[in-house]
Amino acid sequence: MCMTKKLILFAIFLLTLLCAQELQSQTIVTLDYMDCFQANADSVASSRPILPKTVRSSNKTALSFVLNYDESIPDSISKSLEVATDIWRNSLNTNSDYKIRINLKLGDLPDGVDVKTSVHYVPYNNIYYPTSLYCSYIQSLPDTQNPDAVITINKNVNWYCGYNTNSTTDYNLTYAFLRSIAIVLGFGSSIHQTTIRGNEIVRFNNAHPSLFDSFLESTNGAILADYKNMCTRQNPDILKFATGQFGDVYISGLVNDSTYRMYTPSTYENGKSLIYLNNSKSLMHYSLNKSDAILQIDTLTANVLNKLGWDVNATQVENFTIVGVDIPETGITSAYTSHSFNLEGKGKQYLNNRKWTFSLQSSDGSDTVVKETYGDLNFSI
Repeated sequence: MCMTKKLILFAIFLLTLLCAQELQSQTIVTLDYMDCFQANADSVASSRPILPKTVRSSNKTALSFVLNYDESIPDSISKSLEVATDIWRNSLNTNSDYKIRINLKLGDLPDGVDVKTSVHYVPYNNIYYPTSLYCSYIQSLPDTQNPDAVITINKNVNWYCGYNTNSTTDYNLTYAFLRSIAIVLGFGSSIHQTTIRGNEIVRFNNAHPSLFDSFLESTNGAILADYKNMCTRQNPDILKFATGQFGDVYISGLVNDSTYRMYTPSTYENGKSLIYLNNSKSLMHYSLNKSDAILQIDTLTANVLNKLGWDVNATQVENFTIVGVDIPETGITSAYTSHSFNLEGKGKQYLNNRKWTFSLQSSDGSDTVVKETYGDLNFSI
């Protein structure tokens, strides 16, 4: 009998320990990301107009957003966030019943901060995942009332809530919201600068790196996620990585890695370094410029989020053309000589998953693939 009681008590202990570990594994932490418009900077990107509502609402994916507002939020501001989430919803091909929850607040933010995006993360396999991604693809969390993020906008800023990309008198709020939602989905490193015992230290926000951190690699082969915080001291390798001393930092595993180069100035910039891309073609370029208004999801931003595990289609309208070398405009040419084709169009080098296929129709009406290549900007048969 005594042995039976001991076994029961041991089983209860193990169950309690497992439950405690499960709760610990789902401990939610918050990462704050700051964004600020550059009021007097020269334009570095081409503004991209908002797509028609019929296009923005064409995706029937199950994924949606739940938005909650402070009572002080004007209708014009809430409408701007709704439009931004519509743009993102049209890009997210996620077969999930989960609804991404965002709370919006007006607040007194410090000088130099126009938008603060507070994103909730949860540890999974020693990596921090944004709860929006974790709950959409892995499993739900016990507390369904917690938002995935809280976006706070500076109430002292003159916000432009319309969709005219030529307006430069005020800050374009929809543009800022589109960037914030990318952050909510997991874009940007968890590395930040904090003060410990009077010293400024660049470190991971938590004990483990974020999912985004795990894909950051420098040109000399250094991987950010391999480093660890050093308690109250600066890990010199983390600082060197974040300031480009190990070479340019990029998102590993993508075609044309150099186009996904991260912003790593020689002096660490809190809120920018390792969070944004150093590529003005992207919505997530490090400079949030008052002169620009990118109101579409570009291919670069979509590809980075896809690397994290999302399924995102770019909404950016691209005009690409397949041009046949020495083939007349009629398209009629000899079938007995070889031919070459090139992909032409602005931004063609940023396309991922490029694939060429040459097929011929068989006698039974089906198509037979004669030749297929991947990754190239040209094709020959």
